[in-house]
Amino acid sequence: MSAIDNGADSVHLAKQVCTIDQMSGGRFTMAVGLGAYREEFAAWAPRLAPKAQRGEMMDEGLDLMRRLFTERRVTHEGKYYAVKDIEMYPKPKRDPFALWLGGHNKPTIERTARLAAGWLPGWRPWPELAEWIKLLKDRAAELGRDPKEIEIAPQFSLTIAKTPEEAERRYMASGLVAHRKSLAYTGRDLSKQVVANLVGSPDLIREKVAGLKAIAPFDISVAAYPETHPDATCAEADLDNLKRKLDAGATRAITQFFFSPES
Repeated sequence: MSAIDNGADSVHLAKQVCTIDQMSGGRFTMAVGLGAYREEFAAWAPRLAPKAQRGEMMDEGLDLMRRLFTERRVTHEGKYYAVKDIEMYPKPKRDPFALWLGGHNKPTIERTARLAAGWLPGWRPWPELAEWIKLLKDRAAELGRDPKEIEIAPQFSLTIAKTPEEAERRYMASGLVAHRKSLAYTGRDLSKQVVANLVGSPDLIREKVAGLKAIAPFDISVAAYPETHPDATCAEADLDNLKRKLDAGATRAITQFFFSPES
């Protein structure tokens, strides 16, 4: 799976996607998101950014990619993209191609209902998450799609400690909290971030996972392992630190719960 934002050129990206999908035997899934910060887009396209609407740009780019995936020859003259008589081969092995959309706002829900095989939202307070999942399913049905065909995998942060208090202390001291404060404009209630994410003792996290499963059938995506130690530059370092802090029995319990087929 590849996560990108709309800084990628749609034609070049479409060619890369088709090639990887063929090489993988049709197993490639692409996930597309706008990107958390508009400043990143402004740095990539300073002449375009003052007037561009990123969601509008994504819609046009995705439509162009869909045509490149399915049509023999494509000519497109749009607000953001223009191509003339492009023939792109090979096409993706799968038809329709497996596209996932990331984002936790209502325009993303609309795009997912129209176009996508899956939705990757960030965490939301649980009642809001349940409401938005229902909105997605209802909208997909209105558009003539089977809602069951759209997979959902909300992303949660994972911080495990022997006690809930220690887990919360570590989580709140992590850089991830500062990142989320910088994204307050998205409207998420940050007072709910500890209770709504997988932060706590092993037993508490098991309870949270059970509560999430009661909302709707979806996959749980662990998007971050926030840590405070200076060498935590990647998920592997965070996991090694997590294993050191948990006793072997607790580690086995969490691993079995998240990854065993019976769970």
